[in-house]
Amino acid sequence: VEEVLPKLDLLDDNFRLVWLGVSADFGNLMMVVRDRRAPERYAVVVRGTDWKFLSNWEEDLNVVEVERWPTAQPPDHSIRISRGAWDGFCSVGHLRSEIFEEAVAGRGQVNLQEFFQKQAAELPKGADLEIYITGHSLGGVLATLVGLRLAEAAAEWNIAPGRVWMKTYTFAS
Repeated sequence: VEEVLPKLDLLDDNFRLVWLGVSADFGNLMMVVRDRRAPERYAVVVRGTDWKFLSNWEEDLNVVEVERWPTAQPPDHSIRISRGAWDGFCSVGHLRSEIFEEAVAGRGQVNLQEFFQKQAAELPKGADLEIYITGHSLGGVLATLVGLRLAEAAAEWNIAPGRVWMKTYTFAS
């Protein structure tokens, strides 16, 4: 995978695949691309519903049962999300990936939070890490949750304030 995916012509010359996570059942997929024009700029893309995966049906349709958001600071038990969204978030939240680009420091499998924590820590002086999170349909719901969790995690990283900023854009979520 490491040798093939970065060479695919999925992206124009301005973007490079640097991280790719796929769930065990292939139902959920999330990738990170890096902007070659601004190396501190990344986009996280969460794939939307693919109806050939039973897990996507369950994540899309299980909206009656709810789960508490466990990582809110301060804790707030009134924050709830649908069980389907929670299951999808747990699926993408546990994804690990090789880092595909040599310019991105580090090798081996890392999760999304570890990947961005490392990028933030290695920023040149005066640079800010920019992260755009996006998805459509089920991917939009999951992008919202991924963005929230990344923002919570970034607050815990030992880096200078203002060094990381994120924006989430969703479509038909």
